[in-house]
Amino acid sequence: MDRHLEHFSSWLRDEKKYSHHTITAYLNDVSGFLEYAGVFYEISTIQEIEEQHVKSWIAALSQNGISASSIGRKRSSLSTFFGYLMIANILAENPAKRVLPPKRTETVIRNPSEKELLKLLDRIAFPDTYEGHRDRLMLELLYGTGIRLGELVKLKIEDVNLVDGFIKVHGKGNKERLIPLHKKLIEEFKTFLQVQKERHNSAANVITTDKGKPAYEMLIYRTIKNYLSQVTSLEKRSPHILRHSFATHLLNRGADLNAIKELLGHNSLAATQVYTHVSIEKLKQSYKQAHPRAGKK
Repeated sequence: MDRHLEHFSSWLRDEKKYSHHTITAYLNDVSGFLEYAGVFYEISTIQEIEEQHVKSWIAALSQNGISASSIGRKRSSLSTFFGYLMIANILAENPAKRVLPPKRTETVIRNPSEKELLKLLDRIAFPDTYEGHRDRLMLELLYGTGIRLGELVKLKIEDVNLVDGFIKVHGKGNKERLIPLHKKLIEEFKTFLQVQKERHNSAANVITTDKGKPAYEMLIYRTIKNYLSQVTSLEKRSPHILRHSFATHLLNRGADLNAIKELLGHNSLAATQVYTHVSIEKLKQSYKQAHPRAGKK
């Protein structure tokens, strides 16, 4: 079955235009199922897989304490794999098609507050070095545009238009979108690009290592976590949490949900509506604190 995984990987890369990170996640999910099917059902060929095997795997994941959202992602990866096999005329039907993942329990995503992020960007002293200017720009970009970690890694200098004030982002499926830049971010860009030109004149990527190579995701992740740790005690201190903060703070200040959807690069409004839960929780808290009939007796 390794041959099918290799062809599936190539299909995800060449046809779907998925990133290396996404492809790795898909392959890990599918490999996990195939290993389970081999151990518990002695399945050795793709054609032996049936719906009951997928259901059994889903149940096993749930019993092992895997979250509903993670199981849903794994089931989606498996369904995509079987869908590819149908396209390749290897399977006649998708055995995961009618298998439903467990229902998700709605959880409120906790983000750093506006106050915490403004403190980080306006008061924390960044070193007057290449790395210091780069790290500050990374934070400003992630919070100021809401782009994904993978999108930041791929951002090229040619994608930055400081005259008109926007960046061109290459999102999932290589879909392009334009995101405006606020005044402070434009100034930060100008400063950094000058520093970068002096240090690495031939750099093509915006975010690079101190040696001028394109930055890798773990470098950015560690950097963001380190700086966020200085202003917040929240458990999640990742680049993705700044994307959540971007969307939540826009919504809290009255931005249109459809506009936020376009800025985030979501395919459907349903994916963006998760941020309304955050704002509703904030409204509930304010209501409970302020309304005379809502407080404690």
